[in-house]
Amino acid sequence: MKRIWISGAGGFLGRSLAMYLLNSGMYRVLAMTSHPEKLSEAAGNNKNLEILAPDAILTAEETGGDILINCAFPRNTGGGETAQGLFYVSSVLKAAAEAGFAGIINISSQSVYDETRQSPAREEDPLSLNSVYAVGKYASELLTSAYAAGIPCTNIRLSSLIGPGFDQRVTNRMVKRAISDHSLHALEDGQIFGFLDVEDAVRGITGLLETAPERWKTVYNLGNGCGCTLKEIAETVRDVLSSEYGIAVSLTVEPGEKRSNTCVSGELLRRDTGFVPSVDLRESIRRICAAEALKQ
Repeated sequence: MKRIWISGAGGFLGRSLAMYLLNSGMYRVLAMTSHPEKLSEAAGNNKNLEILAPDAILTAEETGGDILINCAFPRNTGGGETAQGLFYVSSVLKAAAEAGFAGIINISSQSVYDETRQSPAREEDPLSLNSVYAVGKYASELLTSAYAAGIPCTNIRLSSLIGPGFDQRVTNRMVKRAISDHSLHALEDGQIFGFLDVEDAVRGITGLLETAPERWKTVYNLGNGCGCTLKEIAETVRDVLSSEYGIAVSLTVEPGEKRSNTCVSGELLRRDTGFVPSVDLRESIRRICAAEALKQ
């Protein structure tokens, strides 16, 4: 049974990835996290899960054939937290390389591309590091390539994730607001959100695990190539709550001026692994609504 190490396994993506791999019955998951309670609650007593301290990989032994998926990185933080996060990522990558892992998958971000782009970003597009987070993510890519010299590795430039429980996203905030206040307000502007359901993200990453590491490209974008506006998100939330829960939600739309685009194309990953996203915006919002309805 192939062993997969996941750093940042207590986070939204890491936890979802660990559960997907465990449920497949094909992998043994070694989950490194500073929040073990989140993962143990979700996984129960699965015999193929081992929850470890964040630095467990530093003393790893018998790693022949093991693969590391690095999901660890601080979100929405300042320079100090980013520096600490990069130090941790650096130590994890260095340890995996020295232990002779069979492959390393580093989770990066679409934020490394120009946020005012006119079309979904492709791997060959120029980079534009417009935030501390983007600089940190690109630095993690450079660290991966530097430490993994001689070991197959890839960097996944991931779309903005959505799904139940990821409450920092506008999708989740709109659902909560609509359920509590029965009203929504949205701007009709130039913001295009390239959201990807966490289930599709996990399936895309897992597709690489089913591919020989020697065939991996240095960089893959993981997205569905689709975008949505704030108005479209609000309309979808309103329609789902009305049709499935009988909740009437009023919607006010006003003009806005902001311009941005976070869409990425996943064509290269599709060609190499056959992965095709299957969860559209309406289904993602339906799942978020279902999760919030259970709390009521």
